[in-house]
Amino acid sequence: MTDELHLLGCMVLDPGIWYESKINPRHFITKEGKAVYDALVTVFTNGQTPTIFLLNDYVQGIPITTVAELTDIPTSVNWRYYEGRVIENALRHRLSVLSAEIKEALRDDTPGEVIGMIDLRLQEMLLSGSGRKIIASREMVSPFIEDLMKRMKDGGKYPGVLTGIRKLDEYTKGFQKARLYYVGARPSQGKSALMLNFVCSAAITGGHKVGVISLESDNDELFLRLVASQSNIDSQNLMTGLIGTHSQISKIEDACQRIGDSGIWFYDEPNMDLTKVVSVARRMVETFGCEVIYVDYLQLISYGSESSPMRDRVAHISKSLKELARNLNVPVVCLAQLRRDADNRKPAMGDFAESSQVEKDADVAILIWHRQKENEDETSYLVVEKNRDGATGAVPVKFIRPVVRFGEVERE
Repeated sequence: MTDELHLLGCMVLDPGIWYESKINPRHFITKEGKAVYDALVTVFTNGQTPTIFLLNDYVQGIPITTVAELTDIPTSVNWRYYEGRVIENALRHRLSVLSAEIKEALRDDTPGEVIGMIDLRLQEMLLSGSGRKIIASREMVSPFIEDLMKRMKDGGKYPGVLTGIRKLDEYTKGFQKARLYYVGARPSQGKSALMLNFVCSAAITGGHKVGVISLESDNDELFLRLVASQSNIDSQNLMTGLIGTHSQISKIEDACQRIGDSGIWFYDEPNMDLTKVVSVARRMVETFGCEVIYVDYLQLISYGSESSPMRDRVAHISKSLKELARNLNVPVVCLAQLRRDADNRKPAMGDFAESSQVEKDADVAILIWHRQKENEDETSYLVVEKNRDGATGAVPVKFIRPVVRFGEVERE
């Protein structure tokens, strides 16, 4: 008996397995397995309990004796073993098919197009084995209690990846798993600088592994800005090499050591399409163990035809980032540009450029606001404009432009 039929026989023996299993139609590669699976879909859709006699009424294209073999299974206790075998066999089959597709594509398509096709197919394969299941409330009790006990042991420690800005963490409780965060600002207002603040806090202070996907700045530029922030040396001096003292050189060496020893992974590519962004994020999490992903920035991600409305494209990208956070079970923090008319006033949720979908998808939205009054120094705020599980408000900060870093201020 094949692994596919053995698993399906377990489902006939114990129908509850049907609702727990990750199996879907794409996992069946044999004619017999597909036929029995389709018959089971009909049975469960009709609200019936599967039996051999009932399956005989629905199964098509295979001998009745094949269905009868399902009764030879003595127990369903090993169903997860056979589920794993079925998923593995399906992946092997699809990789074999992909190999043939690659050879065919190389005849007519460019290497870049072939790589894009490979990324898309691999992404589909990885997602096909990560299906969700219906879960009873009793199954959630034990994990909840364990998590609560851990939080109590940690003495009120916030559950997410800390931002490094204490008052902001009071609002967000850190960047939490499976959530989508947007950081919005007008150009040159410090989006990337704030992201690097978050990166340093997570990787250098918090010891988390961090992934940075940049469509705007290249890796060398990001690294230079990290060094400026960590060494407290003007980024322009680092760029021009105007470093005058041994003390400054020592600070730079120390900063490079801290950054190098931390768990930060970078990927930069201009005009990256959505499929590539998702693929890179997935690799950062699954290969390098990244616990939070930063994307710089939303409106630079390509998707679909250039002739389609920008609003529609951005909406689809935002939905995909939301899904990505949930599938990878890590926080995804995406920078986004605000409309031009957000200049010179306090920004709001409606200022996200091109798409109201961002407002819907964001679990938390943080907007950068630099307020300049006549004859007064600039005052900066991180405005928590949306917070799905908490309060909203403005966090006063100081934007230290020479070292591209945001600092805390105590005044309200």
